[in-house]
Amino acid sequence: EQAPTLTADQASRVVRELYGIDAPASPLPSERDQNFRIDRFVLKIANTTEDQGVIDLQNQALLELAARAPDLRLPRLVPTVGRVPGAFEPDASGRPHAVRMLTWVPGRVLASVKPHTPELLQSLGTLLGGLDRALATFDHPVADRSLKWDPKKAAWVRPYVAQIPDPARRALVERLSAWSDEVLDRVGPSLPVSVIYNDANDHNVLVDGDDPYTRRVISVIDFGDMLRTWTVNELAVAAAYAMLDKPDPLHAANSTLRLLEPD
Repeated sequence: EQAPTLTADQASRVVRELYGIDAPASPLPSERDQNFRIDRFVLKIANTTEDQGVIDLQNQALLELAARAPDLRLPRLVPTVGRVPGAFEPDASGRPHAVRMLTWVPGRVLASVKPHTPELLQSLGTLLGGLDRALATFDHPVADRSLKWDPKKAAWVRPYVAQIPDPARRALVERLSAWSDEVLDRVGPSLPVSVIYNDANDHNVLVDGDDPYTRRVISVIDFGDMLRTWTVNELAVAAAYAMLDKPDPLHAANSTLRLLEPD
C-alpha cells in the first residue's frame, strides 16, 4: 500500500494553497490514509491505492446528505478555492494522493463514553435512520462494489469457523450460520436495497454531552465503507457493535433498533 507521508507543515501548505486557509495542522488517527485537523476542518489525504470512484462515491453522498438532511450534524465536504470537491497532492516520490477537506464535528467517540444507556443507543438508531432516509434515492456508478465488510457477503468468514478452539462455541457458530442462511435465502430477495453508510462502529460514532444520562449520538465519521446493500444492514452493523461487552446484549440491540418497551 502507498500510504501518504505528509508532515504537518506540508499539510498546512496544502490547505493554504487549495483552500485559502492559513492554520497549523495536527495529525489525527487513520487506518490507511492520513488525516489532519486544521482549525474547524479535517484534511483527508488518501492512500494511492484508493479507488477514485469510491472517493467520488463518498463525496457525492456527502453532498446528497448536505442537500437532503441539512439538520444532521454530519461532516460536510468543503470545496477548494477552485470550487471543486477535492484535488491531488504529490508526495516526496511524486505519487499523487487524493485530497479532500471536511468540516470538523466536535464530540467524543462512542467507544470512549460510559454507560451506553438505552437512550444513547436509541439516538444512534435515530441518526442512522435519518441518514438512510436522505440516501434512499441516491445512486452512484460504483455503489454496487464488492466489499468484504458488506454483511450481505458475510459467508467469506465460514472457512475461519474451524479455527474456533472451543467445540461448543464452534458448534454454536455453525448452527447460527446455517439458520441465517435459511432465513436470508427466504427473505433476502424481498429486502429493500439502498446505499448505506455501513460502518457505525463505536470508534466512528460521535457523542455530544457531558452528562452520562443525557448525552446523545450526534454524528458519524469515515464514509469509506459505503455501498449499496440491504438497507437493514445499517442497523445490523450498529447493533452488532452496540452489543459488545454488554451484560444484556439483546437489550442493547433492541435499544439501537428503537424497540424499547414503553415506560
